[in-house]
Amino acid sequence: MMQITREQKKIINADLVPGETLKIMAFANTGKTTTLVEYTKKRSGMRFLYIAFNKSVQLEAAQKFPRNVTARTTHALAFRDKGFKYKDRLVKGFRASQVMAALGLEKYEDARFTMDTLYNYLVSADPKVSSRHIPILANGFYKKNKIAKPPLVDHANCLGRLM
Repeated sequence: MMQITREQKKIINADLVPGETLKIMAFANTGKTTTLVEYTKKRSGMRFLYIAFNKSVQLEAAQKFPRNVTARTTHALAFRDKGFKYKDRLVKGFRASQVMAALGLEKYEDARFTMDTLYNYLVSADPKVSSRHIPILANGFYKKNKIAKPPLVDHANCLGRLM
């Protein structure tokens, strides 16, 4: 184990009250995780939540931290809070041909851009699908080919309801 620095000791020994925040700023590979591990070890009677942005970091944290720390991804937390309501409606890897059939679309591009519009909405924090979710490529495609742009927002909303 690496030697704990004076700065790390100050953090490890900082007793916070519930709701209080301690901000730690440090460069990469300077011992942030080690500091947090030691902080949580010292407080074995308390429970902690470690939030990771991807699965590999979450799995690594689950191995490093003591048992009083739960490691989760942001996605897992969001799914636990909201996503479980939709678990039976989530479709993995649906195809443009399926979207064409479900929405009665004739052109592959319309289905593809509908899927992309819905995806852009789903990964945003926006409360509803809007024209800002339509891919830039879609606007260029319809303009270049002088084709009337279909109501992609409406199509995306329909697709979302079908999921």
